[in-house]
Amino acid sequence: MVEAVKNGQFERQAPSEFRRSVSSQNQFQLPALLVREVGFKSDRLNPISGAMVAWYYHEGQDKAVLSTDTVDRSSLEPVGVSGLSEVSNEDLESGVVTGARVTIISDLPDQLHELLTRGEVVLKPLYSSEYSRLKSTCVSVYPAAEYDRGELPNVSRERAEREAEGSGERTTEVVDVNRHANVV
Repeated sequence: MVEAVKNGQFERQAPSEFRRSVSSQNQFQLPALLVREVGFKSDRLNPISGAMVAWYYHEGQDKAVLSTDTVDRSSLEPVGVSGLSEVSNEDLESGVVTGARVTIISDLPDQLHELLTRGEVVLKPLYSSEYSRLKSTCVSVYPAAEYDRGELPNVSRERAEREAEGSGERTTEVVDVNRHANVV
């Protein structure tokens, strides 16, 4: 985590992006921080035992979103739930988790599901602690290749030049900058 000074004291800032490989079983590793933010306990009658995460679809931005089962945003359509592998309800309640495998559910629109299961995903969280209008943290899930190329509805890619450091000569280098508008 990044540390920032606020009111003369150091404050940890949560990461704004995570990159994860997708396995052949269409799973990726959700970091412990995000498990604690978006995981929720299953009830005793649910066939999925242990902690879970809810999947939503944002049609306007053609993206998947992970959150708890209590999200109430008109832009998000509930799609289904996925178990958080090896995380029990008790682990989630105690906050002692080290991360979890999450399966990308097939109930997402076919084209989006295909893009997400091809190699790597980018996770972009909006933390409820930083946005007063959010009651629950929401994590946008993007296919990494399209995200990096700026080919998504809310991501653009710009090229910029800057002076190269350490070369001893005055040279420039081209840098790709992704502009991202993460909304839910």
